[in-house]
Amino acid sequence: TELNKLTNVEEENETKIKRVLKDLYMPVSIKGYDYWTLAIQIYKNGGKGKSMKGYIYPKVAKYFGKTTTQVERVMRFAVERVFDLCPQSTLEEVFGTSTNQCKGKYTNAEFLIKIAEII
Repeated sequence: TELNKLTNVEEENETKIKRVLKDLYMPVSIKGYDYWTLAIQIYKNGGKGKSMKGYIYPKVAKYFGKTTTQVERVMRFAVERVFDLCPQSTLEEVFGTSTNQCKGKYTNAEFLIKIAEII
């Protein structure tokens, strides 16, 4: 049925998202991993073009029973872990040359868009 197809597509997307996050060395054990998995799903399912603060964070916060500020911080910490743990060659392959030390790490919005492009 149509509902089963939708569910299968969502499950496939979640699996792809989790694989990409793991490939980027985001620790599965941190809250940010789960927040990012959901945030990317929200973005891919109608959240494109909508703001992190006005749309993505509130939806993730509501789902996990947290505040938008808590969600934003936890997600930022998870991105920082990626940039701390992931080999530079992998970062350059995924994010391009914009990961140099002078520019700094991606913002949450930049990270979200880039990961969504990959999936």
